[in-house]
Amino acid sequence: MSSLESRRLYHLESTIRAASGERLITIERLVAEVASMRVAEVALARRTEVVCVKRCCPHCGAEGAHLHGKDKNDRQRFRCRISECRRTFNIFTGTPMARARMPEKWGQYLSYMTDHRSVRKIVEAGIGVNHTT
Repeated sequence: MSSLESRRLYHLESTIRAASGERLITIERLVAEVASMRVAEVALARRTEVVCVKRCCPHCGAEGAHLHGKDKNDRQRFRCRISECRRTFNIFTGTPMARARMPEKWGQYLSYMTDHRSVRKIVEAGIGVNHTT
């Protein structure tokens, strides 16, 4: 996160903390609306947070896996510490997106699909997904 983004987030946090009850309800509604439109992105962010904090191995269930570099898409990899397992994983392991080529783009694609847009309109939106996909 850049320093400009950090300052904006800090300003947003302080504004929310100073907001009245009515404003908080409006903010809460807005956040829920945006989160519902970007369900896949929110789910990915939540999954990332949980995996990075617990570092729980999806193969054996042991906690405390250590960092094991990054993959070609610059996603953090982990390695299980249990001697019987020692397998590596990332945040997508054990999910339907585990072997997806561009999981970052699928969130946007799915939101367009839930809006009942045609494949042609989705491709024209410029998210970088080919019509044959």
